Amino acid sequence: MTNRERLLMQKNVEFGYDETERIKADKINRLIRRRYSVSAELAVMRQRDTKPEEFEAYFAYVEACKEKVKMDMAVTSIDGSLKSSLLDEYFSIRLWLSSNDTATEEAKAKIERQDVIKALLGIGGEE
Repeated sequence: MTNRERLLMQKNVEFGYDETERIKADKINRLIRRRYSVSAELAVMRQRDTKPEEFEAYFAYVEACKEKVKMDMAVTSIDGSLKSSLLDEYFSIRLWLSSNDTATEEAKAKIERQDVIKALLGIGGEE
């Protein structure tokens, strides 16, 4: 650990910042940046009233990113490659459901698979 990292951690403790929350926020931000640059994200937010569909897609993506990171950080007892595969599948289902009609048979099957994955990962319901 560098002196700078030690100093930052000390400052975080002094001001009551939780290191886990910082790590979680960094991971969420990295996922969001895969799809939206900072300027693209700001543009979507500025135009949320004039382009509500675009904002809804952005919002659904951000929420899915948050859930993926939360799940990723919560699951520790499953083999790494299996865990990664299940999380990727779960995340893909969440994104698909956010942009498709959830009343179709295909959607119902995906929701059922999503529930199976949550059970395999040992993840409870929503907070």
